[in-house]
Amino acid sequence: GYFYAACMSRNGQFYPPSACALEVRSRAKAIVGASTSITRNTLSSLESLMRSSAQLAGRKLVFFVSDGFFVDNKTSNVSDRLQRITDAAVRAGVVIYTIDARGLVSGSLDATGSTPFDMDGRLEMANLNSIPASQDALNMLAAETGGRALRNTNVIGPFVSRTVKETARYYLLAWRPESDEQRQGKFRRVEVNIKGRPELSVRLSRGFIETATKTQTPSAEKSATREKAATPESQLRDALAAPHPKSSLPVMLDLNYIDAPKHGTILTSSVQVSFETEKERAATFDVLGVALDDKGKPVADFKTRLNVSALAASGSGDDAERSDVIYNHRAPLAPGLYQVRVAARDTQSGRTGSAMQWIEIPNLASRELALSSLLVGLQDVPASAGEGGRASAQQETQVQFSVDHRFARGSRLRFLTFIYNAQAARPASATRDDNDNSRDNSVAADKPDLALQVQIFRDDQPVVTLPLRKVSLQTDADPARLPYEAEISLGSLPAGRYLLQVTVLDRRAKQSATQRARFEIV
Repeated sequence: GYFYAACMSRNGQFYPPSACALEVRSRAKAIVGASTSITRNTLSSLESLMRSSAQLAGRKLVFFVSDGFFVDNKTSNVSDRLQRITDAAVRAGVVIYTIDARGLVSGSLDATGSTPFDMDGRLEMANLNSIPASQDALNMLAAETGGRALRNTNVIGPFVSRTVKETARYYLLAWRPESDEQRQGKFRRVEVNIKGRPELSVRLSRGFIETATKTQTPSAEKSATREKAATPESQLRDALAAPHPKSSLPVMLDLNYIDAPKHGTILTSSVQVSFETEKERAATFDVLGVALDDKGKPVADFKTRLNVSALAASGSGDDAERSDVIYNHRAPLAPGLYQVRVAARDTQSGRTGSAMQWIEIPNLASRELALSSLLVGLQDVPASAGEGGRASAQQETQVQFSVDHRFARGSRLRFLTFIYNAQAARPASATRDDNDNSRDNSVAADKPDLALQVQIFRDDQPVVTLPLRKVSLQTDADPARLPYEAEISLGSLPAGRYLLQVTVLDRRAKQSATQRARFEIV
């Protein structure tokens, strides 16, 4: 081919042809070997992601971005690895959408590449044939898991948006082999169609490896054995460090920040532990949490034990019912991006649960208009609930906001936020009285001119939009941090997941700020 001819031309007529052939084969073998190693490592990481994602509940969506690779079973087992990846994706409920990172490629010689000039066009023809071949594995991963493949285009945005929308709703199907013939074979194919609707197409994971469950059982048993042998402290720390949340014990986390006078920005980590209680039996939970900055360095941590009395944990009626306990931890933190991880353990049953969440605290020193977090679901609860649980028998009360952001149909959503850095009008020149050193009331600064709008979205579409309202301010209000509290009726909204959006407009400074919070109607 081209490289053999180039070798002969470069070395002259006295260079043995066999030496050029050996040189070309050696270089080709080295290139293929390096490419195979990279492909093997990439597929190994992808398979590990599929298997670890099985710990997450529900359906998962994965975008796999790659510049393509070749499936050559003569020198590697890429095809078998692809089948194992699709099998692990099926069992974990993962749909893979692949994107060719090269975008629109032609394989022809241009100014951006270093392709050697070939008068006979042999290199160009080889490149044209290699492009679809390198995309075969990407097409297979998408098709076998029920996804799509994006290739030969530089426009990615619409593809991602369409993917998120079409994967938001799906049907969950289960199938059990009925005959011995169906139970045989290593890789089983599954086909689904809609009866009487030939114009509709069904995208689904097309197959699975039947023996995979048998090979996974020993590791699952070893994991269970290690968990039983672990100490309570190590179980709690393992749950905290787990790459995916543990769900044996329902744990929810909600992060909010506010700016407090003399303290700066304060991050509140609210942990809610849900549990089933029986009458005349108390509940005890160990809670562990840590806040990490964007470099993974711990900047705050907490550890506590929550004791819920039998009187607070039990209710009337059934012998067992669902209850919950809330713990709030506050830590002053500088502006930045943080991840908070929490874990809880039931001291009686040994069940553990964990949760994690990200939050970005803005830099309020920039004097830009900003909003605090939206504190939703405000309600009066026993005073000890903020530190030890909602289910307390104390008589004193305080305001506690919702952690799980779940509200009943027909209820009213009460929320609170703080407006920072609102601009007030500059006062006119003041006249000073030499006797009392007082300022004339007529030259006092005007209040900020603020307007606020509340919206509720579902599936990126507004379902409730309240008119823009002027923010009423108290006489002694501090322009640096202005509280705003309101209620909005949920009576017209059906059950589902929603997004609350609050936008404030500073008409004097011509600035705006927006804050959002997700909630669910059940």
